[in-house]
Amino acid sequence: MEDKVKDYLKFRMPKAENPSITNLQKIVGGSSRENIAFEAEWTEEGRKIARSFIIRRDPVASLLETDRELEFKVLQSLESTPVPAPKIYWLERDEKWLERPFVVMEKMTGSPVSAMSRMSLFAPEDPALRAKIAKQWVEILAQIHSVDWKGLGLSSIGVPEAGTDCARREIDKWEKVIDKHKLEPQPILTEALLWLKNNKPEAERITLVHADFKQDNFLFEGEKITAFLDWEMSHLGDPMEDLGWSCMAWWRQDTPLICGLLEKEEFFRYYEDLSGIKVDERKVSFYQVLGCVKMTAIILTGVRSFSDGRSHDLTLGLLGFLIPKLENELANLLAL
Repeated sequence: MEDKVKDYLKFRMPKAENPSITNLQKIVGGSSRENIAFEAEWTEEGRKIARSFIIRRDPVASLLETDRELEFKVLQSLESTPVPAPKIYWLERDEKWLERPFVVMEKMTGSPVSAMSRMSLFAPEDPALRAKIAKQWVEILAQIHSVDWKGLGLSSIGVPEAGTDCARREIDKWEKVIDKHKLEPQPILTEALLWLKNNKPEAERITLVHADFKQDNFLFEGEKITAFLDWEMSHLGDPMEDLGWSCMAWWRQDTPLICGLLEKEEFFRYYEDLSGIKVDERKVSFYQVLGCVKMTAIILTGVRSFSDGRSHDLTLGLLGFLIPKLENELANLLAL
C-alpha cells in the first residue's frame, strides 16, 4: 500500500519532489471507516516539508453506513472556526488508488481515551485532570452549537423545517436502518419508535449537531483536548440531540458521571453558560431514547454485515449480545 499512497500524494501534490512515506499503519478503532496513519516528507520549492496524515477509507462492511462527502464538507467548513477538528485535505471517489473511496486528513496530536476507561470514569486517579478535560469537552460542544452554519454554507447538507422536523428526520433515518438490517422482530425497538413518533419535541433552534459527542471521540495531550473526531454522522438539527446522546447510560456503565467526566447538573449548567442555550431536560430525555434506538440500529448494521458474510470480523457478530443492555436502558427510560 505504501507505493499506492506515495503515487496518490504525487497526484495530489504535483510540486512535491521525492515524497517518502513512513510509519504506515492501520489504526484500530472507528466504527465506520478504516483509519490508516502515515508520515510523509517531501521537498517543495527548495523547502523540506514533513506532515502526518490519516486516510479514512470506506470499509467493505462496518457498524455504520455513512456519507463521506458530508463528513468532508463539514470538516472543510469547520477550518475557520474555533472547533478543534482535523484539517481535511482531499476527498477521493476514484477507487483506482486504494480500491475503495477515501478521504485524507491531518493526523492530530494527542491520544484517545484508553479502551479500558472508555465506558467508565475518565482519569480515576486524577480528579483535577478529569475536571479540566470535562470543562474543555463542554466548551467544544458549545462551540459546535454556536457555529454559523448558514455563513459556512452548511445549508447544503439539509436544513430541517420548523417544529418537529429535526426529531422526525432522525426517527425516520434510524427506523429505516433497523428495518433494513434487523434479523428478528425487535418488540422493544418497535415500542420505542412508536413512543418517539408520538412525543416529537419542537426544536427552538437549529444548530450543527455532532451526533456522536462522547468521551472516546476526542484526543488529548496532557491537560488539553487537541481534537474532536468522527464527524460522519453530523447534521443540522436540535442541539438537545447531542446532550441526549452524551447522557445515555451506555457511555458511563459503571459511573454516574456523564461520559465518565462530570455530573449531569454541572454539564447542563456549564453548557448553558457557554452556549447561551437553555437546556430542556424533557427534550434531552427524548433524545436519550432516540440515542438508544440509534445505537441499537448501529449494532444491528454490524451484526447483519457479519451474518451476511460481508465482514468476517467476529467482533461485529458478538456485538449483538450487547443489544439487551440497550433494551434495558430503553425500558427504564420508557418505564416499560
